[in-house]
Amino acid sequence: MMSVRVVNAGDGYAYLMNSVATHDENTAGTKLADYYNASGTPPGRWFGKGIAGLGENSSVTVGSTAQESQIAALYGEGLHPDADARINDGESLKDVQLGRQYPIFTKGVDVLEAVKAAQQAFVEGNGRRPTTDEHNLIGLETARPFYEAQAGVSASSAREVLAWLNEEKNKVKQATSGVDLTFSPQKSVSVLWALGDDTTRQAIEKIHNECVEESLEWVEDNVLFTRTGARGERQIKARGMIASTFVHYDTRAGDPDLHTHCLISNKVQAARGVDGLTDAEADKWRSIDARALLQNAARVGQRYQQRLTHRLSEELGVDFRPRITTDDKQPVWEVAGISDDLIESFSSRRTMARPVYEKYAADYAATHGVLVVTGTD
Repeated sequence: MMSVRVVNAGDGYAYLMNSVATHDENTAGTKLADYYNASGTPPGRWFGKGIAGLGENSSVTVGSTAQESQIAALYGEGLHPDADARINDGESLKDVQLGRQYPIFTKGVDVLEAVKAAQQAFVEGNGRRPTTDEHNLIGLETARPFYEAQAGVSASSAREVLAWLNEEKNKVKQATSGVDLTFSPQKSVSVLWALGDDTTRQAIEKIHNECVEESLEWVEDNVLFTRTGARGERQIKARGMIASTFVHYDTRAGDPDLHTHCLISNKVQAARGVDGLTDAEADKWRSIDARALLQNAARVGQRYQQRLTHRLSEELGVDFRPRITTDDKQPVWEVAGISDDLIESFSSRRTMARPVYEKYAADYAATHGVLVVTGTD
């Protein structure tokens, strides 16, 4: 299957997309890269035909490691991934912008206004953008007095302050900086991968990785668009994506869960040869037409799932069985020989979430006078 999540732009604390943002005690990082570059997982890798638009001298090439500073520049601020190095070599912020700068919205919230002003003061005083660590330190030091005043405490930890700051940020709609496509095989495939010998694990992971890459290539060729015109009324083909892919091996609860995150940057260029566009106009950096991508998300997920199941069957001789979890859903084709009980035993995160979901459903039903059906999946 494939899930989709929008990635929002922002400075410093907007990178908090992991444990601090979700109050998950199983991870302790405070930046976007901490989650995607989790301990024990392979480094992120760059992917996409759009990378060519970054220039011949770019350190970002297809297959190269996605560095934290590159991730922060591109997804956090809409800058060239090499922004820090290029600014150090004398270029200006405007020189390293990929199209329009992402706006920072505060909606008049005092702490967000203060953090924005502090970050702007840093740029003006130092003649450069802060590093990722400096971004987070600015957010922490600026937000701490606001947090302590509201919480009525005189001492607070960095985790408490940054978690609260991120909650305040999440209340204010921010610009979209990308889309995270997460490709996950059936749970039984992850179980087979986790319990298999080295040869089996490597074969399953290789097939998964190749099916993900094939799916992303299909996205580039078929559903990656941007828009042009005074009001963005014309949909045109995008040249290709700039994306970073991250392979993860488990859930935050520690259950085996082979999956790949693909962070597609919102920055794209138009395909060359589009009617009415000169090459110079095509080279302009634009935004992805996210509607086309979201509308085809289910189709992309189905293509990945079908290819994965077919290749596991053809190349490894894996048999599959239909598993129906509720009456209103299509069956999931799980690995034959891996029981439902074993699948559930490796799904502790979902099991822990079930009582919480059922309580909210019951409360909603009582409040609104409706029947809410709570299935087992």
